[in-house]
Amino acid sequence: MRLIFLSLVFTVRKPSPCLLTNYFSFTSHSYKLGLIRTLVDIAYKINNTWLGFHEDITKLSKILQKNFFPVHLVQNIINHYLDCNPPASVSDTMCTFYFKLPYIGPFSSITQKKVRHFAKRYCNK
Repeated sequence: MRLIFLSLVFTVRKPSPCLLTNYFSFTSHSYKLGLIRTLVDIAYKINNTWLGFHEDITKLSKILQKNFFPVHLVQNIINHYLDCNPPASVSDTMCTFYFKLPYIGPFSSITQKKVRHFAKRYCNK
């Protein structure tokens, strides 16, 4: 009997019902700017390709427009963020995978050592 193992990686995103702060709500302007900066920062940090980042920024812009945020304000914050955080020298062809394993007592440290050994042996740096 031959066993075949297939490993798939999925990106799971929480569905957004567009429940962000409305631009005309009674909150300070600095809070609204901080909201945009935070969302752009999260989009930058969770994506490992520029294509994914671009898609997330497009979705974010649409959601903010639905909440009456001025387009020029959102674009200025995005452009300022990218000026302060230049793109890394990693190409879009290189994939990075992150795995988070649950803690299962002593078995976790054994698994961690085996995964590190496997990565050093089979993955090129």
